[in-house]
Amino acid sequence: MSSLVLQTAIGLVFVFGITAAAVSALTEIVSRFLGLRAEFLLRGVRTLVDEENNFNLWRSVMPKWLGGRQKPPDPGKPARVAKIMSHPLVASSAKQASPPSEAGNSSLTNAQRRSLPSYVAGQTFARVLMDILPPETPQTHPDPALAGRAGAQGNHRAQGDHGGPVVPPALAGISHWVEVKTSQQPPDELARALRPLLKGARGVEDFEANVARWYDDHMNRVSGWYKRYVRWFSLAIGLILVLLFNINTIRIADSLYSNQAVQGSVVTVATQKASCQGTDPAACLADLQAKIGQFSSFGLPVGWGDLPACATRHCSWLARHGITNIDKSSGIDNVWAFLLVLLGWVLTIGALTPGARFWFDILSKLGTLRSTGPKPSSSG
Repeated sequence: MSSLVLQTAIGLVFVFGITAAAVSALTEIVSRFLGLRAEFLLRGVRTLVDEENNFNLWRSVMPKWLGGRQKPPDPGKPARVAKIMSHPLVASSAKQASPPSEAGNSSLTNAQRRSLPSYVAGQTFARVLMDILPPETPQTHPDPALAGRAGAQGNHRAQGDHGGPVVPPALAGISHWVEVKTSQQPPDELARALRPLLKGARGVEDFEANVARWYDDHMNRVSGWYKRYVRWFSLAIGLILVLLFNINTIRIADSLYSNQAVQGSVVTVATQKASCQGTDPAACLADLQAKIGQFSSFGLPVGWGDLPACATRHCSWLARHGITNIDKSSGIDNVWAFLLVLLGWVLTIGALTPGARFWFDILSKLGTLRSTGPKPSSSG
């Protein structure tokens, strides 16, 4: 790879990485404002303990003037998730430790979502579930005699379908509840899920570990749903950012390749490998704004400034900003120029999809390749 092509690639990758990092920071700010992480956690927990959710949040997070709506609480739906969210072990991590009383049983406002916890550990979930279930049967007792009595009462239901091992007395209450709820028509989905988790559990710790693993596996899927959902926010933010700053991949690549002064300035900054990993989104965004602001000072064609060629001639607004051809040409030439601009924008938006980390990793590899490339020959 020639030095000119390599340095052009480094400059392009740097622009992609900075822009993608700005999109990520803005997406995180929007996500926090809307309380999306808390909403997905809420709905993920509800899917486990109450019923399925389709995660169609668009209308619930948008304001009414954009087609959003707030559903009133449905008292006929189960709300174990509300008990979990209001449990002291969970609520203590929420804003002001006061989650809404109808959390999980109705649409919430942005402020209500922000008051919910955005993370619950698997072990915490297991302990809370042990505390709220079953409501009508005895739980574990600090008194061994009471625990043994509860176990004796539940032994006839603690047997597996084929004469499996007896459930430990400490789990007799939950075992009884599971057997009752699974025998109903239709059976309780939570009870059906807990039934195999009880089998083989030698005590409360084993059962809690099984529940925690079950919860963690489900939250991994919820995390995937969240990422797919916020990707639409990132796409919209990326589109706005590209149009706002007129970040055209084709024009930038041409400038980097043909102007060594621009190329040298951008590559010098690019090799610093600035990234926003582990920093606050607002602080990261401020730093990125400063770096994007430097693009114009480097001479990169970023932004909506007038083209230098129009300083000495009369140009239309579109021509001054590179949308159409500045030379007197036919209409078809202007159409092709405009389509080329659209292609440059589309390439930039597409380049934002992999994310900032992807581009900064490539930038690091290109920087290593540049520093370890073949040295010029000294023979003459």
